[in-house]
Amino acid sequence: MQNKTYLKIFKFFAVSLVFACSMSAFAMENGNSSYPNGSEDFLAKLNDEGLNIINYLSYRHNTDSYDNSGNKKDMKFDSKAIVDTFRIIYNTGLKPFGGSLGVHMLIPVVDLELKTPGGNDDASGVADVVIGVNEAFHSKNRHIIVGIDVTTPTGDYNKNDIANLGKNHYTIEPYALTHYITDTGFEIGAKFMYDYNTENNDTDYKSGQEFHIDYIMGQHFGPYNVGLGGYLYKQITDDKQNGSEIEDYRAQAAGIGPVFKYGYKSASFTVKYVKDFAVENTSGGDQYWFKINYAF
Repeated sequence: MQNKTYLKIFKFFAVSLVFACSMSAFAMENGNSSYPNGSEDFLAKLNDEGLNIINYLSYRHNTDSYDNSGNKKDMKFDSKAIVDTFRIIYNTGLKPFGGSLGVHMLIPVVDLELKTPGGNDDASGVADVVIGVNEAFHSKNRHIIVGIDVTTPTGDYNKNDIANLGKNHYTIEPYALTHYITDTGFEIGAKFMYDYNTENNDTDYKSGQEFHIDYIMGQHFGPYNVGLGGYLYKQITDDKQNGSEIEDYRAQAAGIGPVFKYGYKSASFTVKYVKDFAVENTSGGDQYWFKINYAF
């Protein structure tokens, strides 16, 4: 019986969110992290055992890039990315530490257009895939999930292209998510993440380590949730090129915006807008999200 369960785990094991958006002249190689900051918000209703599906559809438009002091750079830059990410979650029913053990796979399909000082380019297709395992602990009001995701370099990559679907390196991301929902329906939650990036062997470039948080605060009104959500992002260590550190080049950003969610039976639908601010050594703009969650 247990062997059959582990076989199911193997079949469903794979892949988290990747925002494949290549840009030039920013901290973090090509200006972007492997994780799409601001993607998580209100707690999703999932089955403790069995299959769950979440679909994230996002549109990001960046028109400004910023220097080390947070000032806009005087450069021609425009980035548009549509990303449809399919997240397959399988909760196994196993409880090795008293929680609920699950595995997941997120498969991002990207359509990307870039205009930079180095030229214009576009790309479309499946980006980098992330595999993850986690354990969830639920009580009446508090919900905690701890886990680890690994972004794998599966997306197309060519160091001579401006627009790339993949990043050509691994990212290892341990995380902890916590939500508290009062008896009156007020919800506050956050997902804390720390990223370790391996080297891109084609460019001898290693992006620095990153700490970031997705957050949400809002109120439940029956099947409706209304609140504010966003993210905080900070690069912790310097990038390295050919083994040498690149100083004064760390990226940071934050975002905030309204979030609306509607739940119906085993499904929920979320719409969200996030505006970037406090941006340094990367680009900023606007994000639009539409998310569907279904628990089988």
